[in-house]
Amino acid sequence: DILLGAQAQAGLLPVCDHYSGVEVRMRKSLALQAEMTDEFGEGVWYADLAPISQPDLVTVTVARALGLPDQPGASTADTLVRFIGDRPMLVVLDNCEHRVNVVAGLVQALRDGAPGMTWLATSQTPLQLHAEQSYRLGTLEVPEPSASLDAARRCGAIALLEQRARVVDQRFA
Repeated sequence: DILLGAQAQAGLLPVCDHYSGVEVRMRKSLALQAEMTDEFGEGVWYADLAPISQPDLVTVTVARALGLPDQPGASTADTLVRFIGDRPMLVVLDNCEHRVNVVAGLVQALRDGAPGMTWLATSQTPLQLHAEQSYRLGTLEVPEPSASLDAARRCGAIALLEQRARVVDQRFA
């Protein structure tokens, strides 16, 4: 937390994890988002890039995550720059691996025009940006085959499975 706070003050993010699975990265980025809300006066924003199939939709997806409508006569990137400007905020870009080049270009362009923004990008592949710092996240703990039900439920992989199952069916216990 201290390291991340210092990086945020220096504007050194994005942080890119290119080792762990999608679920671990997502859980870590969401936990970080919750922790960092007080650090950024204009809030913490989350953009899931996993469903993006066309490169030109990355910028639009980020704008929508920030609640921005289309601005006739202005590019989406320009709209983002004008909206963000010097406002202190954190934008979490999740699942960047399938659009690394587009995300890297967007982050680079907006870093120059929107100095108040800090980026956190999760990806299996680094964005290759100046001052980018990568962190390896461990995988979720898996129980031993002989583990009791209670012990298994304390493992991250089982806890995530239960959490996801309850979203689909509240009766899951």
